[in-house]
Amino acid sequence: MQNKLTIKVLIALVSLVCLYELSFTYFTKQVESEARESTDSYQEYQSYLKEQQDEEIWMGYTYQECKKREINLGLDLRGGVSVTLEISMEELLRSMAGENADKEAYKKVEAKAKELQTESQEPFVDIFYQAYQEVGPKRPFVSWFVTRDNDDFTLETPDEEVLETLRDYSNDAINQANQVLRERVKQFGIAQPDIRKLGNTGRIMVDLPGVKNIRRVRKLLQGSANLQFFDIFDMRLIQEELSLAAEVYEDVYAPEDSSASKNDTTASDSAALLDAVQPNAFSNPFQEARLAGYPYFLIVQLKDTAQVNEFIQSDRAEKIFSNKIEFAWDSKTESSERGEYVRLYTLQKDRYGKPLMSGDIIKYANADYDPESGQKIVSLDFKTSYVKKWEDISRASYEEQKPIVIVLDGVVYSTPVASSVISNGRTMITGGSDDNQYWNQDLANVLNAGKFPAPAKIVEESVVGPTLGDEAILHATMSFIIALIVVLIYMIFYYSTAGWVSNVALLANIFFIIGALAAAPTISLTLPGVAGIVLTVGMSVDANVLIYERIREELRTGKSVRLAIKDGYSNAYTAILDANITTLITGIILWYFGTGVIESFAQTLVIGIFTSLFSAIFITRLIFDWLMSKEKTINFSTGATKDLFTKINRQFVLGRRKFYLLSAIVILGGLVSIFTKGFDLGTDFSGGRTYKVKFENPVQESEVRDALSKVFVNEEGKALPPEVKSVGNGTSLIITTKYKY
Repeated sequence: MQNKLTIKVLIALVSLVCLYELSFTYFTKQVESEARESTDSYQEYQSYLKEQQDEEIWMGYTYQECKKREINLGLDLRGGVSVTLEISMEELLRSMAGENADKEAYKKVEAKAKELQTESQEPFVDIFYQAYQEVGPKRPFVSWFVTRDNDDFTLETPDEEVLETLRDYSNDAINQANQVLRERVKQFGIAQPDIRKLGNTGRIMVDLPGVKNIRRVRKLLQGSANLQFFDIFDMRLIQEELSLAAEVYEDVYAPEDSSASKNDTTASDSAALLDAVQPNAFSNPFQEARLAGYPYFLIVQLKDTAQVNEFIQSDRAEKIFSNKIEFAWDSKTESSERGEYVRLYTLQKDRYGKPLMSGDIIKYANADYDPESGQKIVSLDFKTSYVKKWEDISRASYEEQKPIVIVLDGVVYSTPVASSVISNGRTMITGGSDDNQYWNQDLANVLNAGKFPAPAKIVEESVVGPTLGDEAILHATMSFIIALIVVLIYMIFYYSTAGWVSNVALLANIFFIIGALAAAPTISLTLPGVAGIVLTVGMSVDANVLIYERIREELRTGKSVRLAIKDGYSNAYTAILDANITTLITGIILWYFGTGVIESFAQTLVIGIFTSLFSAIFITRLIFDWLMSKEKTINFSTGATKDLFTKINRQFVLGRRKFYLLSAIVILGGLVSIFTKGFDLGTDFSGGRTYKVKFENPVQESEVRDALSKVFVNEEGKALPPEVKSVGNGTSLIITTKYKY
């Protein structure tokens, strides 16, 4: 074999890389094992690991850094977070209707549509149109959607065409939201997420393996990434409106503890304002704003925010404040001896009711640190077309010393005052959550991934356990080990010395596959992935069988062992490459187009093809060369298998008509079965139901699965085994079944 030194160096390097990548998994498991042994509860276990986050455990890497580089396991093997999001189609239609729609009539139609939605599985657009026909105004449907920003319609556009266009917008919104979710999850660093649309419901299910922090996931997935920049509104300009709002608010809620402070303060910041008021001063925030005279925001007790929200969203507040201002809460709360408080900012809209800048204005967002204060920030680079506008906005802020309000998803993140005119199209966002150490990374990821076309809300969320329980996973592992041992023994029995050589290559192949999975941060090992590994193990043995059988043929012609090995390898390459290339093409297609479990299977299959070829061809050849250099005896058969199958003489071609007939019967039988019995479809294709069941005590998933399999049967009496996942501490289960009777 040519270039033996190169092959040896390559094998050594690949082996070292695999060992290095797998070492992170080994040392994180060591720390977690110590945590389990030294703690008595899950809370203590989590606290122990949190304390170890910044401790170096391997080659200068901390536990947290090693954890990020360990081999990824899928949701079905280690559990994680399962979230179902719903894209708000009503918000999408409302934004498309804009100011054209009569607000009272629109609210009436929307309420009717929501009522009809509880009894229908039709898309929301069709339900909305049905509600319009029942309770809407007697005017063309298109009149609500002819706006200055929408040139798809004219006043003559018929209802059916409007409806079809709205359906297209709705489908595009779901598809875009699906893609945005994929981008966000990818940047979040989660390997092998399962993201799929749930029919035409406007819902998307997201399974995130290994993730336990639901709060962080909620912020990551639910935020629409709608970034806006507002001019601040000086409340001194609307003192009469605030006085009226205070009176109306008092009449509506009539708080019992409304002992508002009578201090007329002009505090320069929120801390001074907090110190200047009495304990119960904020029971009426609009009255306090008038008394305090603070120009840019109100301060509200955290416990009163729900009432304030209800009021500012009411028709009364809309009539009082007209279109002059918009309210937005601060992203952070503030504390004093008297409790928790939060700012309510007043934002100024332009004559069209819009902010200074909004939309896809960000070219790139980056998680960073402020060089002066050292606090975490998100730095923003604007697209070129917005640089001049940002320069004008910053100039106005600098000259008037007036804040610019940066709002994300309706929440104020920061209110900077420009210290100079900014002409380079850059700014930064501060004000992240103190209880989320990753807030700037998550926010940058969300902004880079793009925004949802309509708001998304989480309608269901849970921490789920593995699809298979520990006992079932143990059984699956044991079956794989037993099958592997049987293959190893068979190769030794049939091929003697050569069997030992192929077994070394086979174990090396498995090692390389696992090492490659550990080195790939975006690939996780799932149950379908394990199936892909098993398949490639079989392919690796198959390659050795082709080589060995060819070598045995060469030996029967009287060639020496050295020459037979050389010719056997050379003549077997064609058959080996042909079989693997066709499988490789299939695997690449599945990897590119597949998602979830299909993608996972394809990934391990493709990786396994390359490692099995490398192991079966190069490693075995090197071992044979080493054995020959040591003048060791090399056997390719045992006494029992030496002449096995060599003296069989079956005239298959002469009996081809019999095999034609037999093949035709088998094919015909298959076609009959397909058209009469059909396929046994899973819930992905047939649909079904999902239940969340809570038990008083922890239960075994396998026991529930077995019990339900006896009850969930189709009309022919065939069992329909459900999929069972544990939730939380094992007292709740998510049960998915295609049983629908």
